[in-house]
Amino acid sequence: MMSAPTQTPTMLSQVQQFLEQHHLLGQAHEAHYVVAFSGGRDSTVLLHCLKQLQAHYPRKIRLTAVYYCHPWRPLQNDLAQVHKTCKALEVDWICLAPDLTMAHTEESAREDRYNQLARLALDLDATAILTAHHQDDSLETVLFRLFRGTGIEGLNGIPPIRTLYVDEGEVVVARPLLAVSRQAINEVVSSFSLAYVDDPTNQQTQFSRNKLRHLIIPHLETTFPDWRQSMMKLTEHARFDTKIIQAKMDDVWQMVYQADTDSLDERRFLQLDEAYQRRVLRHYLRAHDQEYSYQRIIDALCFLRGEQGRTFGPGLFSVGTHTFLSVYRHRITLETRQPFEVEPLDVSVPCRVSHRQFRATLIIKELDPEERIKPYAWHKTSNFDLVVNLKGLEDATLTLRNRRQGDFITPLGMAENIKLKKLFKNRGISRFHRDRVPLLAQGSKVLWVAGLGLNEEIRVKSKPTHRITFEQTEEPVYMAWKE
Repeated sequence: MMSAPTQTPTMLSQVQQFLEQHHLLGQAHEAHYVVAFSGGRDSTVLLHCLKQLQAHYPRKIRLTAVYYCHPWRPLQNDLAQVHKTCKALEVDWICLAPDLTMAHTEESAREDRYNQLARLALDLDATAILTAHHQDDSLETVLFRLFRGTGIEGLNGIPPIRTLYVDEGEVVVARPLLAVSRQAINEVVSSFSLAYVDDPTNQQTQFSRNKLRHLIIPHLETTFPDWRQSMMKLTEHARFDTKIIQAKMDDVWQMVYQADTDSLDERRFLQLDEAYQRRVLRHYLRAHDQEYSYQRIIDALCFLRGEQGRTFGPGLFSVGTHTFLSVYRHRITLETRQPFEVEPLDVSVPCRVSHRQFRATLIIKELDPEERIKPYAWHKTSNFDLVVNLKGLEDATLTLRNRRQGDFITPLGMAENIKLKKLFKNRGISRFHRDRVPLLAQGSKVLWVAGLGLNEEIRVKSKPTHRITFEQTEEPVYMAWKE
């Protein structure tokens, strides 16, 4: 068995102090860490350091190293070294397979890696996930964001602690080497001849991050030798200022956010200074996992204020695939508009048919002679159960479907046709829900709209002939727009 080499007292004490400071070590129960282990230099040093801490700490520490199989990198050398290191240190290790359906991007792989690590940590009831991000990683992140025009939050660097929410659970991600420099890590590797996997892509300067590390930072070292200390001061100032700003924004958020409808109050939002508007909008998009850029925020504000901006129809602003900012009845909401495909269903009179997409059954029943003279039969009972006059339509082919271009209706009490779109608008039906409203039509002429009423043409003027009933078979899609 290979024992973990003795780390410098400073590094070991830094890791121990970090874990104790964040209440991840020293509690009554044992600590169990899921260690994100790539076999690379940084995670190798972290695993050796944790192994030494495990051997000397008075309370029990359990380690599980986890290797994520990157979907588009060669794995053979990595796996061999990961296995060798974990076997030598007597650390259990697990290999996670990637989601092969994800997009071919580094961001997608990163998200999949963290999601899988979080699920595994929940299954193992682990104390935390530990990653080997160090001080230079954080400073490079700040520089990278700075060149892309970040706001003050982006100057905070990599957070030492964050929480992942997955599968109705939460897991802490901690970075105990965040105060340790790359130079200190290199010295440990050199002093103890630690074997690790050297990813060749880390040297390829066609990647922006590597270009920053290998081409730009060396110039900083020459021109501004103390740039690291200066950047650390900058991140510290940014963290404290962010706390002050966030305390104020909590009050602003409470003023404009409406939890019952998950929306922003449009009138209160527009009364805010633009600085607050930007932050409220960023927070709202972030809370719904929507990506945004500086320009997207500016364009969205122009849209919300009625100025020039990119819009998708009146009252809509695209923020992502099938996702829009909507302004409706003085509420700003995020709406997902997935295509709602409805298969038209031809029906005859009378009929009893079920529609899969609408999750309901349509019943058109011919009334008995006795029913045609009952007083109750002269009036509708509801917009989903009503009596009508279908005289002349007994042999016609009607269609149960959703809206189409060119649909029209003659609303009750009116003599002229109007576009179905106008009826929806007059009745306050959101454009996001109109495709989900069932209707009975003869060609482009709409005879009945579920929940909204009849065409004047089939209204009972003397005696009813039929009864139309729309019965739900499960939670109906057409109820989504009802308020």
